[in-house]
Amino acid sequence: MYHQSMNSTGNFNYNALIYTKSYQKHHFHKNYELIYVMEGSASIKLNSTSYILQKGEMILIFPYMFHSFDISEMSKVWVGVFSEDTISKFSEKRSDIRFSKFRCDRAVEDFLGKALFYEGTPELYERIACLYLVCSQCVKNSEPIHHIQNTDMFFSIIDYITKNLSKDISLKKLSEALGYEYHYLSSVFHGYFSVNFKEFINIYKFERACQMLIDTEKNITDISLESGFQSIRNFNRIFKKNSGVTPGEYRRKLKR
Repeated sequence: MYHQSMNSTGNFNYNALIYTKSYQKHHFHKNYELIYVMEGSASIKLNSTSYILQKGEMILIFPYMFHSFDISEMSKVWVGVFSEDTISKFSEKRSDIRFSKFRCDRAVEDFLGKALFYEGTPELYERIACLYLVCSQCVKNSEPIHHIQNTDMFFSIIDYITKNLSKDISLKKLSEALGYEYHYLSSVFHGYFSVNFKEFINIYKFERACQMLIDTEKNITDISLESGFQSIRNFNRIFKKNSGVTPGEYRRKLKR
């Protein structure tokens, strides 16, 4: 489980890719994600619910939902990620509802196949129109699932962790900073993220370290400290636990 920070930005952020046989482990981000099966099938997991999507089916993943996908051999799946401001009116109105997989009406699917479901970026107003059309079809053709959650709370949690990662973060300090009762926040946190707070922080630190190993030339000791690890020994242990290799091996492998 990890946080995709690159898919947690606003300002009409958008990216779309077409995947063939592929697997992406459990992750989350602040932006919406739309998955559409062009050929074959895909297995999707949202939080603890699993779906099998067949050709022509799609699913709209809301912000901060844990999800993963496994795309079968010979399949072709379009995955688009876009920021909440792109469909702000829909997001505001449907904040307490999530939706199951669905199919668009045939004429709509044919239109979207040309206007949206390709690897690239449609012009801003065209993609806003297309994504609102997807939202309309989602409401019309899918099963609504009432799933009330405080997205402001989860955004605040991620924001606090991001800004304080190099410090000694604890659930107690987090509850005091955000103004939530400790036991309540602990229960909500574990119920949503399905891991304890310490494990979540270590995963988050690991992800930051991975990005720094790729994007900077800083030495491993400095990366360890800036990622929030208290010792290089602890950093190496957690890094190898999550990646199977040491930080140095990880960097060398990616920079070949």
